[in-house]
Amino acid sequence: MAFLVGMSLFNELGVKAQASDINISFEDTNGGNEYFTYVNSEGETITSNGGKISSDTAITLYANTDSEYRFIYWIYTVGNSKKVLSKKNIVSVTVKQDYVFEAVYAKNDECVVTYYDNTFKYVVDYKIINKGETAPNIDAPILKGYSHDGWSEDLENITQDIEVCAQYNATVWSVFRDYCPDFFKGLGLTLIFSVISVFLALFLGAVLCLAKVSGIK
Repeated sequence: MAFLVGMSLFNELGVKAQASDINISFEDTNGGNEYFTYVNSEGETITSNGGKISSDTAITLYANTDSEYRFIYWIYTVGNSKKVLSKKNIVSVTVKQDYVFEAVYAKNDECVVTYYDNTFKYVVDYKIINKGETAPNIDAPILKGYSHDGWSEDLENITQDIEVCAQYNATVWSVFRDYCPDFFKGLGLTLIFSVISVFLALFLGAVLCLAKVSGIK
């Protein structure tokens, strides 16, 4: 998934936005059912599985599951960015723009690995695996001037839920790659071949000279 590391792409819950109708929806999940309630302008408590409501409405999210599954957390999405909202299955929030909520569940013999960006703020992805398995080493978001160098925790033999954040290393190559992309195009590419040709010519010339000198002796 694509988002800019370390920068907010959306207003946080609770930030003032222009009053209007907004859309609340839920990601399809396995292991439970989700809905929310709110009080409308007539003072009635409404239960909904998603739809249009007024901005600045206080809602209460519910995630119900059976004994085979356990609730892990709520994730909310705005645009292309995801954050963990709460690890409680019932939580109240005031919504001010379109949101997609996702309730994450896992079976009792499964573990959840949550991958964060390098700020430990935004969720890159999560994976549900069987206990004792190795979690996948997924790709991290691109961070200009840096190369992804794995995750903050060992991903082998996972026996409990863990949270990991992306690790990066600054390298000459990554800085060159990210901040000088045009160097590899057009004139830059020609210049590379020209420099290589010059070095090859000098190298071959030196070899021939040494061979000639050796032959004279």
